[in-house]
Amino acid sequence: AHSVVIKNFKGEYIKGVVASKPPHFMTAEEKQKLPKLDELVIDIGTSSYDETINLYGIEVGNPITPDVTFSYDSKIDVVRGKAFDNRLGCAIVMEIMREIKDANLNVNPIGVVSSQEEVGLRGAQVAANTIKPDFAIIFEGSPADDTFKDAFSSKGAIGKGVQLRVIDAGMISNPRVQEFVKNIARNNNIPFQVIARSGGSTNGGKYHIADRSIPTVVIGIPTRYIHTHYTYASVKDYKNAILLGRKLLEALTEDIINKF
Repeated sequence: AHSVVIKNFKGEYIKGVVASKPPHFMTAEEKQKLPKLDELVIDIGTSSYDETINLYGIEVGNPITPDVTFSYDSKIDVVRGKAFDNRLGCAIVMEIMREIKDANLNVNPIGVVSSQEEVGLRGAQVAANTIKPDFAIIFEGSPADDTFKDAFSSKGAIGKGVQLRVIDAGMISNPRVQEFVKNIARNNNIPFQVIARSGGSTNGGKYHIADRSIPTVVIGIPTRYIHTHYTYASVKDYKNAILLGRKLLEALTEDIINKF
């Protein structure tokens, strides 16, 4: 069972658990299979539909979120919490916008926090076609691979640098953009990892094909166990992503963008 919080129609928060049939009551065949989504239940301890509705105000369609407490481990400089894909990206956008508030830049930065990336990049498509930017920087909580790959083959180790994507299932990166970003990182001693993935995608998948094709870079923060209740990420990678994003904005000019 996993602890969750349910928001009822009164705006109150009720704790419960997501549970499935206990193994004690499973057949041998059922024990060999993962439960289907429609076989899971959300239990708040009530014993009837009337109790659930009348005592707790919970109805079909109420939002549910994992009940997780954010924490920071100073020994290894790692944060733990839920939905780092892509709360990390949202936080980085806000931090950069705060830091450049009074900066004299050659570009006009627009910070975007969009929705529904995991179900079709819908928010990114709306944003890309509404704003029509000349250059797009996507910040993403990217899957870490250092728990199942060795040091040689891992390209998404937490604490080893931000991650730049050459290709994934939704985007082929412009090599000129990649080289520009790499040089900015090298000149500012920002460690980075480069990965080519056959699966997965980011909001960059919509930006790079919007309008007349927008030059796009995806800056990932390696994150262990994305899409679970507890995800792990390095504070060092997080800060380096902020630094790289800011340095990119400081370096970009109209002439540079036109050359992509």
